[in-house]
Amino acid sequence: DLNQPEKAREIAEQLAVQKDILAVVGHYTSPNTCEALKAYSPNSLPVIAPTSTMVNFRSRCGDSNQVFFRTVSSTSKEAFALVRYLTDTLEKEQPTVVAFYNSQELFSTDLFEQLRENVELEKGTVVAFDLSAADFDRNQLPAEVAKADAIALLPDGGTGDRIALAKAIDIIKLNNGDKPILGANTLYLQEVINEGGPTLVNKIFMAVDWHQDMCEAKDFAAQINEYWGGDLNRRAALAYEATQVLGFVLNTTAEAKVDRTYVQDRLASLNATQAPESDALEGVKISFKDGNRVEITTREIVTLNEAGRLVLATEASCSN
Repeated sequence: DLNQPEKAREIAEQLAVQKDILAVVGHYTSPNTCEALKAYSPNSLPVIAPTSTMVNFRSRCGDSNQVFFRTVSSTSKEAFALVRYLTDTLEKEQPTVVAFYNSQELFSTDLFEQLRENVELEKGTVVAFDLSAADFDRNQLPAEVAKADAIALLPDGGTGDRIALAKAIDIIKLNNGDKPILGANTLYLQEVINEGGPTLVNKIFMAVDWHQDMCEAKDFAAQINEYWGGDLNRRAALAYEATQVLGFVLNTTAEAKVDRTYVQDRLASLNATQAPESDALEGVKISFKDGNRVEITTREIVTLNEAGRLVLATEASCSN
């Protein structure tokens, strides 16, 4: 869909009318999935999103038929983990945070609001700058950064265009490793690592649902590496889970008529006893409540090490 909402809607409309298509795994960003739901929901076509994280997705996107599910956790978990790391691990009590976000994009705005709420719960302060503003100066940092405890860099995922993402990279360069950066998952890109270079080492922090160094993920990561000869990223792992849970539903049909309604009902009815255990996260089930992933209740923090690799900020202590 080229990461463009209008293209996502166009594709969704084509898929929705093909009755032999029972479910969809997609899309990448929240605005794309939200736009596609306008075609999926009226046609009762279930969709499982691996990376669309906006809170209250069904209600905000008009999913009246409740066909939306996701294997990823929401921005509320992401913001909570980032702010908690800032206050507890980086020891910035009642922090002052300068946040950069795109007010014209759903995900970026949503994560900003969640982060501001969590900072204010810690009796901290957020000073906000809009990456989409016509007068945004990408050649110098705002004066407020000098007195801040951290920067929150929350661009969109390149939805429609990559302007906000490019401005975020400019901010990373201007910061030059000075202030810690609380980053959105949209910065989890090789492009960002390459552009930021050494200035990001132990300075950028992102909250993820899946990382190959997590204890629960190590076995799956090793299998993938052996099979493909390379590492897996969070997007691929969560998309794999989406495909896995669909396979589970379709392989437990008994004598039932298999159609979209059946798939939707089975996904909605999965619970702690009936749901499959994730291949990507050992010991973790895949089930949903109101379309949201039940089992992922917190996120791990990753940072960049000196070797240029994104690693867990706190090394996992695995029992085996």
